[in-house]
Amino acid sequence: MDAGEGGSAMVDHVVQKIVDKQQKLRALRHARERVRQLERELSGEPAKSEEPPHLPEFLRQDIPLRVS
Repeated sequence: MDAGEGGSAMVDHVVQKIVDKQQKLRALRHARERVRQLERELSGEPAKSEEPPHLPEFLRQDIPLRVS
C-alpha cells in the first residue's frame, strides 16, 4: 500500500480529530471547575485560591526565589 498524498491527508485528518477532542475536553474540564467554583460561592464557602496548572517535572526550571 502506498502512503502517498492520500495517506498523509488521512493521517492529518486523524491527528486533527484528536487535537479537536483534546481541546473540547480541556474546555469541559475548565467549565466543570468553574461550575464548582460558582457552587462554592453560592453556598457561602470561602473562595478557593487559584492553583497553577500542573507542570510536569521535566518542564520545570529551577528559578531561585528572591527575598527582598
